[in-house]
Amino acid sequence: MKTVKVGNTVFGAGKPKICIPIVSTTTEDILSQARFIKKSGLADICEWRIDFYDRLLDENNKLDEDAVLTTVKALKDALDTVPLLVTFRSKAEGGNLELDNLLYENLILMAVQTGYVDMVDI
Repeated sequence: MKTVKVGNTVFGAGKPKICIPIVSTTTEDILSQARFIKKSGLADICEWRIDFYDRLLDENNKLDEDAVLTTVKALKDALDTVPLLVTFRSKAEGGNLELDNLLYENLILMAVQTGYVDMVDI
């Protein structure tokens, strides 16, 4: 079986991996959960369900890039060596928010370009 290593986590080898999601809406709660996840030692990977983040869009329904960048950096710092997966789910996929295709593309590209995200679920 082919393996993939993300940070210190090797997928495709050893025991099944545990992914713990964060679905909080506020930066404070997101970071609190991340610190708990890191401290617990249970997660092989953490998934940030960014579609729940209350500051994803600004008052003009544009990406709030400053808020997202600040939060994703703090989130990665809190998780330390736990790999970070970012996922956006549309309402049709069981998610919390709808984005048009351009906003979705911009969000994914921004997440990847931050350097703080280890994986993106598309």
